[in-house]
Amino acid sequence: MPYLIDGHNLVPKFGIALSAENDEEQLVEILQEFSRLSRKGTIEVYFDRAAAGTQVSKIQSFLKIHFSKDGKTADDAILDRLGKLGISAKNWTVISSDGYVQRESRRLGATVLNGDEFVKQVRNVLSAPRTTTDQQRPMSQKEVDDWMRLFEGRED
Repeated sequence: MPYLIDGHNLVPKFGIALSAENDEEQLVEILQEFSRLSRKGTIEVYFDRAAAGTQVSKIQSFLKIHFSKDGKTADDAILDRLGKLGISAKNWTVISSDGYVQRESRRLGATVLNGDEFVKQVRNVLSAPRTTTDQQRPMSQKEVDDWMRLFEGRED
């Protein structure tokens, strides 16, 4: 299920100071890793007010990052996005601890998770043991020998 996330609402829930110069970047890194590992689909994160020189919207590998503009807040942008999704809003989960955003998101058909619940999910995914795929598994000595014979043209 894809997510619409109120970024500045979520930043402190991860222990990141809103006053940090790179608070948005720190959150984006966490969300990218979560998206990569969980394979939950699209994540769109919304922040209030872009810093001077910042693109209003950009895509970074596993997520879309939006900064509000024209006097709108991230809350407004999230609710506008849900409105544009129409009936498809029911397929999205909004992450916000703001009561107004939660109520309006539900009214528009979306599922809602508060920030604390989402942080638990993210931490569970990030701390889960990883399984090693065959591509990551080191080769056995027999496999190395077989490849060496192949490359050297030996039939042994």
